[in-house]
Amino acid sequence: MYNPLQARDPLGKWVKEHGGASIEDVVSKTSMVDLENMALDDRTPTAVLNNLATTEYGFNHPFDEDKTYPNANGEPPKDARENRYNYEQQLVRYDAKVRCTAIERGADDTALSVCRFDYNPQIRNAVARNTDDARTLDVLSSDESWKVRGAVAGNPHTPKNATERLLNDDEAIVRAEALKRSDLSSEQIRKAVDDSLEPALHGDGAVTDDMTKITRAASDNWQADADTLHECLRVDDYETQRNVAEHEHTFQEDLHRLASSEDNAVREQVAFNPHASSATLSFLAYDDWTQTRVNVAGNPNTTPDTLEYMSNQWSPHVKRAIAVNSNASVDTLRKLSHDSDKTVRRLAYSGLKQKGEKPIDKPFKPAKPVEDDNPGKYMSADFNPVEFFGLDD
Repeated sequence: MYNPLQARDPLGKWVKEHGGASIEDVVSKTSMVDLENMALDDRTPTAVLNNLATTEYGFNHPFDEDKTYPNANGEPPKDARENRYNYEQQLVRYDAKVRCTAIERGADDTALSVCRFDYNPQIRNAVARNTDDARTLDVLSSDESWKVRGAVAGNPHTPKNATERLLNDDEAIVRAEALKRSDLSSEQIRKAVDDSLEPALHGDGAVTDDMTKITRAASDNWQADADTLHECLRVDDYETQRNVAEHEHTFQEDLHRLASSEDNAVREQVAFNPHASSATLSFLAYDDWTQTRVNVAGNPNTTPDTLEYMSNQWSPHVKRAIAVNSNASVDTLRKLSHDSDKTVRRLAYSGLKQKGEKPIDKPFKPAKPVEDDNPGKYMSADFNPVEFFGLDD
């Protein structure tokens, strides 16, 4: 595994190991596979990486009509035209495998400042992802390739002026990448969402893929405020809803609305959110999905009455979560201290001890409820598929 803090070999040592030849001579006589391994080697000096990053394959390996160039599968060419094509494909593979690897593994800003003007967008993309030079990032933020601009948007060293430019990029995927940044203000996120949703609000109301990209990214940014998250819900998208359900700034009213979602994962996130109201959690205590009820049972806002009701449910996972919830009443914990599940009993004992109480002497045996229409039961430890599906007949 690459360790950027590991000291590289001195250039003199590397030259000596290669018979005293210059970097250029060694590179020109080395196969592409060995050059890639050289770029991957943590000991390769930075000067060598700079050479690999900035030197095109064709410079050291010009096309030779008398030489045979196999294809990617190692098969020889059928004619001169295919031989030329195979050579050009080697150029492409060299850029992707050797030059990009050298950039990613430690080529310095001297090399990256040169590579930022390379004709190949793969090289510029590698520079955009790995440089910390503000000037280079500023230049690449206006690159013709949206992939390069997207890489700049995801670089934590990108300057603010470039970030602002990317938030207004023509490509939604670039704007979405910029919206993932942790250094954005809530106002910047809100503006990006409003600008994206404006056509739907004032036009025919149609939701586009571009809008979905923006709301997903904005709702996943923890700098987004409650108003922005509310606006994101205008787009009917399950991933956006999950992000909003998980977010710490979401309005309680929006959480209550999401508690009725058809998506199990959305309801799970609402039940897990520590800012959900007790009323919302009480509603989710009746949910058909086991994990949602487990999250309700473990939520710090769940009331003792709700926990008492849930303690009569059959799922040991739910009862374990209740037993470790500080809101569980002494009576509830005493009941659970005599549960059929060993882990539930142990956790209930621990909860009673923390409250300075002792479990009752006589075992408590509540009637086990029957929940036939419950898809979440398949997640439960006490679900017996052989018995349920009649496989023992």
